[in-house]
Amino acid sequence: MATTRSASQFFNRVNNRFAFSLFLLYKLPSAWISGVRAGSASELSCTTSVPYRWLSQNPFRSTYFACLAMAAEMSSGILAMGHVYGATAKVSMLVTGMEGIFLKKAKNKTYFTCDEGAAIRDAIAQTIATGESVALTVEVTGRSKDSTEIARFRITWSFKKHHHENRISRSSTHGDGVEAPYHPEERTEDFIRLRHVPGHGPRNHRP
Repeated sequence: MATTRSASQFFNRVNNRFAFSLFLLYKLPSAWISGVRAGSASELSCTTSVPYRWLSQNPFRSTYFACLAMAAEMSSGILAMGHVYGATAKVSMLVTGMEGIFLKKAKNKTYFTCDEGAAIRDAIAQTIATGESVALTVEVTGRSKDSTEIARFRITWSFKKHHHENRISRSSTHGDGVEAPYHPEERTEDFIRLRHVPGHGPRNHRP
């Protein structure tokens, strides 16, 4: 029996902070340990954050650039995963490039926002319509709580429609490395399981 899926369902799961924190611990432990978290997500925009603390520090009393990059990538990656999850065909996604400019020392929590959900949705629609790989570069801006700009990133995503595959009947035959095509609909099933951990309902816990 076919199931109806939408991007909004995925973003609702991301906005369950407790469930998403468990998902990070399970699938992206380096990000979880560094304190990277999703703040809010919708079909158009996503904000993530990373704190300045012992586990994310560099020797210069600020947040290590790699931790900043993880949070920046995740803000665009959540948008991509959500729109791939709600797509009408199976689509793989992969980061193929990243550029970063660091403007200020990150001495407190840094918030990264990507507002390019519509462009990501259109790129996925394009690969579904043409069957060709589509590359899209999106902008991500990192700011402190007082809106001081900390860093800017340009992240390039590649989307590619899978041919001759059933959208509902899926198999998980690839590995978890970044070299393999990334199928977020399979990862989203982990959300469903994590939301039903015994003793933990879908309450809106903070990590």
